[in-house]
Amino acid sequence: MKPDKQNDPIISHVDEISEILTAHNSGTKKVLLNNEQSGNAITQIAQGKLGPGERVELHAHKTMTEYFYFTEGFGQYLIDGKTFELSKGSFVSIPEKTEHALINTGELPLVFFYFGIAND
Repeated sequence: MKPDKQNDPIISHVDEISEILTAHNSGTKKVLLNNEQSGNAITQIAQGKLGPGERVELHAHKTMTEYFYFTEGFGQYLIDGKTFELSKGSFVSIPEKTEHALINTGELPLVFFYFGIAND
């Protein structure tokens, strides 16, 4: 449910949100909250999904810190040249200007919730 005016609550359910392609053209996302709705430094809150073998190529955000919480599957995060294994329950924080790439290494979808915070 979208708010009628600023400061109204936003109530939604991930199962009722349509999947869209991510900005990285790999995997899909369901946007729970966007920057226009947040009214603050939160740029987006979304559920992401990468299919088996899918990857988000190496990139960095100049003015945003990202946070990820993984709920299903197995993967790897490449962060500043180091590889980190991911599974259900993993949490990752990626500071602004940090190069990172995400890979689904499992046989099932890699599912996660993520949000960004603008740092400027």
